Amino acid sequence: MISKIEPDENVVFPCEATVEEESFRFTLMDGTEKELLSRFGAGLEGADRVFMRMDLTNSECIEDWAENVGAGRTRSVLVWNAAGEIVGFASLHQNKLLWTRHIGEMRMFLLGQYRMRGLGRLLASMVLGLARSGGLQIVFVNIPRLQPEIQEVLRHMGFHAEAMLADWLIDPEGNTHDMIVMAYRFKVRGMAGGD
Repeated sequence: MISKIEPDENVVFPCEATVEEESFRFTLMDGTEKELLSRFGAGLEGADRVFMRMDLTNSECIEDWAENVGAGRTRSVLVWNAAGEIVGFASLHQNKLLWTRHIGEMRMFLLGQYRMRGLGRLLASMVLGLARSGGLQIVFVNIPRLQPEIQEVLRHMGFHAEAMLADWLIDPEGNTHDMIVMAYRFKVRGMAGGD
């Protein structure tokens, strides 16, 4: 059974970890990885690209991501296997100028062969640690309603469903899909403002 995730605020990047007897290296993006991300995106299969928030085959998307990292709006952790290949990433997005500055969005992706092995949980722990140490109170994720298995994993890790938005996502073929917003709260919800 999956238990609630504990944010790891003590991670120092770069770092290494072993998951199921395989070694992985974790680095923080600095914005200079555009070519690496382009190659990673070009190697993705169609099924992996359907619900990816940004199209990593589009150089404008990668440019935007790198710009956000450079500006401090995004903190991204890259995951490397022992062969030195990127196998996934997790990002924390925050706009410190908005009235939602206490909230961050987590985005995560792992290649298929690295899923359901505990690597995603480790990555989420790192990103939640970055969020907590950065003073965030809530971290949310957007999940296609068509992926109940991911929702269940997140629920066991301590995320709770906040909303279901009809036709909120659009896939590369132009089909719309419902989106579930799930959130991890670092403190118990208060009664301020009558909420």
